[in-house]
Amino acid sequence: MSTDEFEARLEAFRGDLPAVRPNARTVAAALDTPDCRRRRILEAASVDKSELARHLGHPIPAAQSPFALRRGNLFESAVKENGDAHLIAELRKQIDLPIPATRHKDLSSSRARTKGLKEMKLRAKETQAALSLLLSEDPYAPNVLDHAVTSLEVGGSTVYLEQDALAHYTGNKLYVVEIKSFPVINNQVDPVKLRPATRQAAVYILSLQQTLARMGHSPEKVATDAVLICPRNYDLTPTSATLDTRQELRGLRRQLDRAASVSELEALLPQGLTLSAADTEHCAEAVEQLPNAYRPACLDSGCELAYYCRSRARDAGETVALGTPVRQAFGPVDMIDDVLAMADSGIAPSRYEQDLAADLIHMQKLYRAAGGGAA
Repeated sequence: MSTDEFEARLEAFRGDLPAVRPNARTVAAALDTPDCRRRRILEAASVDKSELARHLGHPIPAAQSPFALRRGNLFESAVKENGDAHLIAELRKQIDLPIPATRHKDLSSSRARTKGLKEMKLRAKETQAALSLLLSEDPYAPNVLDHAVTSLEVGGSTVYLEQDALAHYTGNKLYVVEIKSFPVINNQVDPVKLRPATRQAAVYILSLQQTLARMGHSPEKVATDAVLICPRNYDLTPTSATLDTRQELRGLRRQLDRAASVSELEALLPQGLTLSAADTEHCAEAVEQLPNAYRPACLDSGCELAYYCRSRARDAGETVALGTPVRQAFGPVDMIDDVLAMADSGIAPSRYEQDLAADLIHMQKLYRAAGGGAA
């Protein structure tokens, strides 16, 4: 099956559910759960998993409040107003970009009136054309590219990503710019927010490296430091710093090596399977045909179906629904009923489970001796 045919099949699978554009956050989160084929197929089909979770009756809380989203939009507008004045000022601080030599190009919309994947493909070509001029050292080439679109290969499929900005300076390096609305207070950033920002910047850097490689240029032309622009304290005045993403890049490359291939996804997606926003039961049946690998870490990875998959694990009586420490303590025993039976000596353990069985039987005796009832 050709790439175009598989893309058409994925679009048909999505049915009437809305499509969402992937970004660095969703790509990084999906790579954190490489064993979950359900998530990979839904991501490849650009399914709005938040909407899907709502239809399935297990919505998740919004990742950001309306206030946070509005603040983020206001801050990015402030950074880029007046011809990218603040953006260029921060680039001058961090990478010595000379202001008189700054040439800006906005790639946020394509010249053609297209939408969805077609638009992203066209914008990616327009970004490559701008990069070609820049890398050819054309003196009139734009060297600050707003909303450039680069691509990343994940398991043989292409994911198109919109960057906040790309900048080039006289040292012949391309820099990724990441604009975030969380504050820098007394020159300190909350590490809980800094780590995902660094990881997202690494995704953008890797996609830019792959884009240059496909164009016949060395990936070494991309700096592994990203420029992070955030508000200073609690107002919208920008400040900036550089992020070293080398460790994150190494981790991402390892995860990409483990990502399911397109051929594997093709084999796992049943022919004719579609999602339907109008039929919850049909939607649930379709989702259940996609193999998943629920882990408690799914709740932290940002997967919008985590609550749904946890509920299904609970209904099935899987130990993984009880949390990571419990799941690890029970080792190879996957089902809660098997654990309880083992504690009552009702089943013969395998040789790999003998120590666990002995511990469970001992705890059962202590529980009953303390006045507890039967397990």
